[in-house]
Amino acid sequence: MASALHSVWAIDLGNSCLKVLRLSRTETGVEVIGFENIQHGKILTGGGVKPAERDELIALSLRQFVRQNDLGTDAVV
Repeated sequence: MASALHSVWAIDLGNSCLKVLRLSRTETGVEVIGFENIQHGKILTGGGVKPAERDELIALSLRQFVRQNDLGTDAVV
Protein backbone atom coordinates (compact mmCIF):
# COMPACT_ATOMS: atom_id res chain seq x y z
CA MET A 1 0.00 0.00 0.00
CA ALA A 2 2.82 2.45 0.79
CA SER A 3 4.00 2.35 -2.81
CA ALA A 4 0.61 3.69 -3.95
CA LEU A 5 1.02 6.85 -1.87
CA HIS A 6 2.01 10.03 -3.67
CA SER A 7 3.41 11.63 -0.54
CA VAL A 8 3.35 11.56 3.25
CA TRP A 9 2.89 14.38 5.76
CA ALA A 10 5.09 13.96 8.86
CA ILE A 11 3.87 16.00 11.86
CA ASP A 12 5.84 17.10 14.93
CA LEU A 13 3.76 18.73 17.65
CA GLY A 14 6.04 20.98 19.68
CA ASN A 15 5.47 23.31 22.63
CA SER A 16 5.52 26.45 20.49
CA CYS A 17 4.49 25.27 17.03
CA LEU A 18 3.27 22.52 14.76
CA LYS A 19 6.03 21.49 12.34
CA VAL A 20 5.12 19.51 9.23
CA LEU A 21 7.16 18.00 6.39
CA ARG A 22 5.68 16.67 3.16
CA LEU A 23 7.82 13.80 1.87
CA SER A 24 7.77 11.99 -1.44
CA ARG A 25 9.53 8.82 -2.52
CA THR A 26 12.06 9.13 -5.36
CA GLU A 27 14.05 6.50 -7.23
CA THR A 28 17.00 7.05 -4.87
CA GLY A 29 15.28 7.82 -1.56
CA VAL A 30 13.00 10.44 -0.08
CA GLU A 31 12.60 14.11 -1.02
CA VAL A 32 11.12 16.93 1.06
CA ILE A 33 8.52 18.56 -1.19
CA GLY A 34 6.90 20.90 1.32
CA PHE A 35 6.89 22.14 4.87
CA GLU A 36 4.78 24.13 7.32
CA ASN A 37 5.62 25.80 10.63
CA ILE A 38 2.43 26.92 12.39
CA GLN A 39 2.89 28.82 15.65
CA HIS A 40 0.48 28.02 18.49
CA GLY A 41 -1.34 30.97 20.07
CA LYS A 42 0.64 30.36 23.29
CA ILE A 43 3.46 28.10 24.42
CA LEU A 44 1.70 24.88 25.41
CA THR A 45 3.75 24.36 28.58
CA GLY A 46 3.55 28.01 29.60
CA GLY A 47 2.36 29.03 33.01
CA GLY A 48 -1.39 29.17 33.39
CA VAL A 49 -2.18 27.05 30.31
CA LYS A 50 -4.74 24.52 31.48
CA PRO A 51 -5.22 21.14 29.75
CA ALA A 52 -8.45 22.22 28.01
CA GLU A 53 -6.77 25.37 26.65
CA ARG A 54 -3.75 23.32 25.54
CA ASP A 55 -6.05 20.94 23.65
CA GLU A 56 -7.82 23.88 21.97
CA LEU A 57 -4.51 25.48 20.94
CA ILE A 58 -3.42 22.19 19.36
CA ALA A 59 -6.78 21.82 17.60
CA LEU A 60 -6.52 25.37 16.21
CA SER A 61 -3.04 24.70 14.81
CA LEU A 62 -4.15 21.41 13.25
CA ARG A 63 -7.23 23.05 11.70
CA GLN A 64 -5.05 25.80 10.24
CA PHE A 65 -2.74 23.17 8.73
CA VAL A 66 -5.68 21.30 7.16
CA ARG A 67 -7.19 24.56 5.78
CA GLN A 68 -3.88 25.57 4.17
CA ASN A 69 -3.05 22.22 2.56
CA ASP A 70 -4.79 19.81 0.23
CA LEU A 71 -4.15 16.50 1.98
CA GLY A 72 -5.96 14.48 -0.67
CA THR A 73 -5.18 10.80 -0.19
CA ASP A 74 -1.74 11.43 1.35
CA ALA A 75 -0.93 9.67 4.61
CA VAL A 76 -0.52 11.83 7.72
CA VAL A 77 1.83 10.43 10.37
